[in-house]
Amino acid sequence: MRLIDADLVLKRLEEWNTSDKMDKALYNFARNRIVEQPTAYNIDKVVEQLEEIKRMMESNISPDCFREECIEADCTICLAGKVIEIVKGGGTE
Repeated sequence: MRLIDADLVLKRLEEWNTSDKMDKALYNFARNRIVEQPTAYNIDKVVEQLEEIKRMMESNISPDCFREECIEADCTICLAGKVIEIVKGGGTE
């Protein structure tokens, strides 16, 4: 999968948004197809989830790993697994 900046594509597409009826129709068609696509990767959500993990790891209130029973001898293993899970999810879940 390849991620693109949809906002940048929409900005470039503006060049087609002229007074010509055919140009406007093509622009509207392409714009609608782009806008209706689901977000593949939400960096703000990923950062938010990682910051929550950081707060949990800094807290001495919860000795367990991510409010679950730790099955690993080292919390860094749990941490790495959780970070991988968040990044793979892309903040869209």
